[in-house]
Amino acid sequence: MNYKIATLTALVVLGLWMLGAYNRLVRMRNTISTAFGAFAHQAHERTQVVAAVLTLSLEVLPPDSPQIEAATQAEQEAAAALDAAKARPVGHDQMARFGISDHAFGLALAELCAALREHVGYADTHSDPEHLHPVVTQLGRLDDVLAQTEFARMTYNMAASDYNDAVRLIPTALVAALFRFAPAALLPSVPRGVTDKRR
Repeated sequence: MNYKIATLTALVVLGLWMLGAYNRLVRMRNTISTAFGAFAHQAHERTQVVAAVLTLSLEVLPPDSPQIEAATQAEQEAAAALDAAKARPVGHDQMARFGISDHAFGLALAELCAALREHVGYADTHSDPEHLHPVVTQLGRLDDVLAQTEFARMTYNMAASDYNDAVRLIPTALVAALFRFAPAALLPSVPRGVTDKRR
């Protein structure tokens, strides 16, 4: 009788622990979804500013500029990948594809900003604000939104890293494997100092 009671008690304790571990993983996965939602919002804000930069680029750079074409294509691919990732923010494959495309977009955007800076020169960045070149104004807006987007990216990556640690940590890893909690993909950072205002 004592053996049966001890066995039953052990099973109850194990079941409660598994339930607690499962609920913890669910909460952490929900935190990832919330963090990615905030990042997606910032990415949308970035898209609007980038659209203005691209429009201005067509006015000040040669129409066949490779930087404009590359940035436009990369932005479209990143936007499509973002839409797919928003449908499954904890889907590893979708997030990994978005991370790759978003990083490529950051590289293309850096090249475009370099071409724009070369066109207007750095002297304009120290002019009277009322007489700044429109390119400098747009690059300033872009710099601000990129900083906000990068902060949202870091917040997401922190949530994803905490979740990944829990998924891989024994004994929680046993529950993760049983209920198929896959690791979350991290988002690589875009190049720092894209607009390089050189304050």
